[in-house]
Amino acid sequence: MRYTLTHRHFTFGIFALCCLLTTLFLGFWQVERLDEKRTYLKNIHRAMQKPPLPIALLTAQMMGGESDKLQYRPVHFDGVFLPEKVVTISPRVHKGVVGHYTLVPLQLKTGETILVNMGWSAVVPTLTFPKQEVRIDGFLRLSEASTSFFSADNTPEKGQWHRIDVRALSHHLSLPMNLPFYVNAKNGPRLIQDTSVSHTPSDAETAPAAIKGPGIQGLGIQGPETKTVAQKETLIPVVQFPDVPNNHFTYAITWFSLSLCIILLYLFYIRQSFLGRRTQSA
Repeated sequence: MRYTLTHRHFTFGIFALCCLLTTLFLGFWQVERLDEKRTYLKNIHRAMQKPPLPIALLTAQMMGGESDKLQYRPVHFDGVFLPEKVVTISPRVHKGVVGHYTLVPLQLKTGETILVNMGWSAVVPTLTFPKQEVRIDGFLRLSEASTSFFSADNTPEKGQWHRIDVRALSHHLSLPMNLPFYVNAKNGPRLIQDTSVSHTPSDAETAPAAIKGPGIQGLGIQGPETKTVAQKETLIPVVQFPDVPNNHFTYAITWFSLSLCIILLYLFYIRQSFLGRRTQSA
């Protein structure tokens, strides 16, 4: 006995085809994103291996529209700290612990000012900066001016900074920052003195202790007493290779698996429909 496809079969088939095309599109899109992410990480690694860039050449490339190519490029600057203009950026996460970045402007001989990220700390440290000229070695980072659904807006009037927006910070601090970048310092903690602890800590005090924090919901970061950090490590340089998640391969496999499931589901539906009609005919 011959069976033909019914209107219900065609309707379900169109729906399944739309779902199949969507999942295939998302799967191939994730493959493309995987390639882009690998290229991005390779470029960062190459940039961090290059020699430091002089300030004159850096300025010329910035003005020439090549700022994107300078991300993570090693740099060094000579200048004087402006400790009265210190800014705290939070929340920032280091090894699963919620903490802060401490930024301080560095005034160059040219009169230009550059923001320097001295490092990460679990609590806001009390720091004493040298008054003489210092040399900052670090990596260049572009301004975090863009916003996203997951990032909070800065509220300068309340002293709350969540993104390192160089232009907004320049206006708020009344300092000339004409170049849209800041620097993650490699030698930041060596140049300053942490006065958060006024005495020489004992072995018991420098032993790892739990860092309590409120945690961040939705990011898989726990709050109180879930991570341990040595108390003496009050300021940690932010100079390591960036921990950029690259899960696009897993996402691609997921979407392609869903595509296969849709095909098998439709074939199973057709088979069961034909078997049901055969039973009724019998």
